[in-house]
Amino acid sequence: MSSRKRRFRWQRWGWMRRLAAGLAVLAALAALAAALFYAFAVRPDRQSVPYRRAMERLRANRSVTRLLGAPVETGWWVRGHAGADSARLAVPVSGSRSEGILRVEAQRAGNGAWTFSHLVLDVTDNTMRLSLLEKERRRKKQSSPPPIKVPPRYQE
Repeated sequence: MSSRKRRFRWQRWGWMRRLAAGLAVLAALAALAAALFYAFAVRPDRQSVPYRRAMERLRANRSVTRLLGAPVETGWWVRGHAGADSARLAVPVSGSRSEGILRVEAQRAGNGAWTFSHLVLDVTDNTMRLSLLEKERRRKKQSSPPPIKVPPRYQE
């Protein structure tokens, strides 16, 4: 093959090689940015005490196992924050039957213990809401529903 034909082919397809190399560099930079974001933004929330305790309560609850299915797994993306004194998280969870979102709100007391003010599982398939706090459950069972107020014009 003559050098003239080789040069012509290089000129003709050289732009495509440069474009492919540029796209490969951009993809590598995007993967690096995603890994750094996960390492510094998402992972600290997963290692926090409120997250771990909430997941322990979730996995220990029999009602959750019945609703979601036996192996309860967490999703990749944890929304919210877990600071030094408070935490507010939304954790996607799934099982063999269904999936949902665990909503967590916790505060740190003066003695260093974490207390949950809100720990609720929202099941997405059947729009069911399950509270994992024992006090809240007892309060709901003990209290009777509020009376229905009927406007005067509908009363007998």
